[in-house]
Amino acid sequence: MWKLNRITTQNLCAFKELDYTLTQGVTTLIFGDNRDNESQRSNGSGKSALLECIAIGITGSPLRKIKNEEIINDVADECYVSLEFANSSSNEVFTIERSLYRKGASGVRCVIERDGKTVTTDEAVQHSVDAYNKYILEKLGITRDELFNNFILSKHRYEDFLSSSDKEKKEIINRFSNGIVVDEAIAKITEDIAPIEKELHEVDLELAGVDGRIKMLVEQIEQEENFKEERAKSKVEKIAAIEKSISDKRELLRGMGVQIDAISDVLLTLDTTDKEIQLLEDSEESLKICLNGIEVVLKPFGKLTDWNSVLQTKTNELSLAETEQAALSDEIITIGGEVEKQTHKCAEIKSLHAQFVVDATTKSEGYKKQLADLEKEMQEANKLSTSLLEKRRVHSSTIESLKNKIAGVITCPKCAFEFVASDKSFDVAQGEEELELLKTELEKTTQKRTETEKTIVFIEQDQKDIQQARRKLNTDNSEWLAKVDVAEKELQTLNYKFESLQRRSDSFQTNLSRSKMT
Repeated sequence: MWKLNRITTQNLCAFKELDYTLTQGVTTLIFGDNRDNESQRSNGSGKSALLECIAIGITGSPLRKIKNEEIINDVADECYVSLEFANSSSNEVFTIERSLYRKGASGVRCVIERDGKTVTTDEAVQHSVDAYNKYILEKLGITRDELFNNFILSKHRYEDFLSSSDKEKKEIINRFSNGIVVDEAIAKITEDIAPIEKELHEVDLELAGVDGRIKMLVEQIEQEENFKEERAKSKVEKIAAIEKSISDKRELLRGMGVQIDAISDVLLTLDTTDKEIQLLEDSEESLKICLNGIEVVLKPFGKLTDWNSVLQTKTNELSLAETEQAALSDEIITIGGEVEKQTHKCAEIKSLHAQFVVDATTKSEGYKKQLADLEKEMQEANKLSTSLLEKRRVHSSTIESLKNKIAGVITCPKCAFEFVASDKSFDVAQGEEELELLKTELEKTTQKRTETEKTIVFIEQDQKDIQQARRKLNTDNSEWLAKVDVAEKELQTLNYKFESLQRRSDSFQTNLSRSKMT
């Protein structure tokens, strides 16, 4: 159960500064300090201001029907209120801080300390002042009406018709004058106007579209006229360019005719030389004699290549190629063995991965069922926690109501009978017994809710563990896939290397065959 421990305020009503720590378990009488005339023993100002601090701190608005700026001290432009609540059951300290300004919106901040440590999460952070007001009442376990009916009792909560706001007066008058019909008629007229406004909007859009199309057609006409002038100019320029191109081509044709005549003479000479070389190739003379004959035939065409030297070079290259071919064959045999080993290794890894997938699927189904069961338990625990919270709020409200009645008990000096002036039928002894029973029930409810919250935490932890196990299955599967991928890539690399060596060997064999034939 929450208890108000401390009230701190600045520049509120008659208080310049106030820091008051409440004494729990006793009745406290408040006397105002009369600073206007110390000779008078009348109770001065400051009593209602203390209640205003509590009302503003919890609800954000004054207890009396006044504006926020009227609650601020005349010598200041803003005031500050801080309330500190403590809950021994949950070992929490809940602090509310509010700032009111003459100009500008009010500010509010909530701080929670749990087990002596300040909560650093956004548990007490809200997006607006209204959201803070709702959160504070829910955190304390009371409603606004219960606050003013059972906890803060003041004559200022009584409202007569003349002191009501214009809106409230209008609602009262409408209830007995049937003025609500006018509002319904206005709503009906607004509803009838809506389709007309929609139709008008559609017509405006259509008109704008027509205007746009007209503007686009005008621009197209202007562009077509400009293009027409440009095409007329470009036609003359194209004719002049074509005539110049024809003249250049004719000159080029004359030059090419001279070159053709010269090439024809060279072709006749080359044809005769080719016939003589063909006769040497068809002869059965040795290669050396044939090379000497070719050299004599082609001597008029310039210096020839030293074919004897070329022949020696080719012979050396052929010997070297045969050596490389032998080494390449050995390498092909080695790579072939590695390909076979890697093929067996890849097949083994795929088999292990397939077994892992079967096991992982079984585990995943089990995890899925466990999560479903835990989700069901979580829903039941949340439902129980909500009902216990409502039960605790009802008990707290009833306890405070009984405390208020018992605090006002009067004892008869003659017969020592105890009674309450506001409710003579109230049995004080029975009320005290009922109060103790309610306190015991409240403690049990609070303890049970704490145990339920712990159960929720345990369920959440189990859910996290299962989710972690499912993520680990995915991670292991990714690792297996990576192993399979690496093995396949290695096998692919070896196959590519083996095929490259095969192609290289075939190419070597072809070149060797050609070299031997020549």
